[in-house]
Amino acid sequence: MSSLEIPQWFVEAVKRYTPNSDGRYAAKLLWQRGIRDAIANAKTTAIESKNIKS
Repeated sequence: MSSLEIPQWFVEAVKRYTPNSDGRYAAKLLWQRGIRDAIANAKTTAIESKNIKS
């Protein structure tokens, strides 16, 4: 995956923080700057939380 191919899960995660836009521009900026860990951790936490409730 090149740095310009932003994973959809990342765009969706960023979109939660940018309610007035589709999140793609912010996701692209964050991805290009290597700011991925916080979003990835939020995704993992959400999945773990969902699994615990099941």
